[in-house]
Amino acid sequence: MKKLAFSRMFAAGLSLTVLGQGIAAAVPSPLPQLAQTSSPWYNCLTREVFTPEKQAWCDRLNTLFNATYPMPTLGPDPQVGTATFENGQFSDPNRELTITLFREQGRIAMGDIDDDASMDAIVTMVMNTGGTGNFVYLAPVLNVDGDRVPLMPIGLGDRVRIVDIEILGNNRFSVDMVTQGPNDPACCPSLEVVQYYELRDREIVQIPQPDDVAPNPAVSMLPNGTTIAFFQTGGYAVRVFVRDGITRMNLFNKQTGRLELNGVSAVVSMDPEGVTYSYDGPNWTHVYLNNTSGQSLSMNGEVQQDVASVSGTITYRPRIALPPNAIVEVSLADVSRADAPARVLASQTLVTQGRQVPFAFELNYDPSQISNRDRYVVQSRITVDGELQFINTSAINVITNGNPTQNVEVVVDPV
Repeated sequence: MKKLAFSRMFAAGLSLTVLGQGIAAAVPSPLPQLAQTSSPWYNCLTREVFTPEKQAWCDRLNTLFNATYPMPTLGPDPQVGTATFENGQFSDPNRELTITLFREQGRIAMGDIDDDASMDAIVTMVMNTGGTGNFVYLAPVLNVDGDRVPLMPIGLGDRVRIVDIEILGNNRFSVDMVTQGPNDPACCPSLEVVQYYELRDREIVQIPQPDDVAPNPAVSMLPNGTTIAFFQTGGYAVRVFVRDGITRMNLFNKQTGRLELNGVSAVVSMDPEGVTYSYDGPNWTHVYLNNTSGQSLSMNGEVQQDVASVSGTITYRPRIALPPNAIVEVSLADVSRADAPARVLASQTLVTQGRQVPFAFELNYDPSQISNRDRYVVQSRITVDGELQFINTSAINVITNGNPTQNVEVVVDPV
């Protein structure tokens, strides 16, 4: 266990008075247990009447975005200065220095770091000194609601990307981030790592992974390559999936015929109503799955509206309880051609984690892909430890030829 050394991100002598895979396959119901969860996050720039919880969260964010933070300097005689932010921004034109606090999901965590029953926070800031480098720091703040105690920020590296921050309690927190691998140029990190930190006497030290911190059980239960969510709109097809225990995202642009996102790491966050999978780089993409299986895709802040859906429930008749690691899969497929494999238009996958039938589902599809002359079905199966336990043995026709798109009951039979 070594004390975290700040990367040499400042020029010497600088002084501060402040500082995958294919797009198609299967998707899951939006259970929070499927996520590598972060602390709750709210968009404080919307104009609706805030709930009390959201108002309190946004008030704390405003406090953090207008606070003073200690910042290090480098050189022959290193010192500590301070940076006072206004609405998340600090700049010093004389030094070509700018520092920005992030407000995006995954870059802010609020909770009790030091187990004293007070609200603490961790914010992310990026510093630029006029060159190509964008140096990323984490800034823990104790007792946000009272006598705030900002701690010395933690330097993570140049142009790294924060995926998620999780407050673990017991004076510890973790940071999931994408950094440069052995062969990566500074511009283009590709290696995802999780680092762990501990608070000791108001100092942050990096530690090995604690023995009592395990991977998210729902994600670890999903076989490598399992799709959490696959659905389509008129302009895009999106797939959220698990690879090597990490939630990732593909995005295919139908207008250009290009795979815009290919296996990028997705920030996973939840609110009381569902789970959001986010990529906040170029082609800003958010996939939202609510707790009743509703889905939506937002591109660069705009919700994609050109979509239709099939919804219903999955059940079985025997009085048998499923184990917590049972996996339920459901898909919408085009089975019009007898001489060709079924073409999957949308799918979901979920780990039951103690829930029992019936399971709600909603499968979003692009209505322009539907032909009234063709045949579409919903298919489902349930597996345990990779072994098939239930599957639907009769066709569940939907959409065309007078068949339903809502309240579809899919009955699966034991094998």
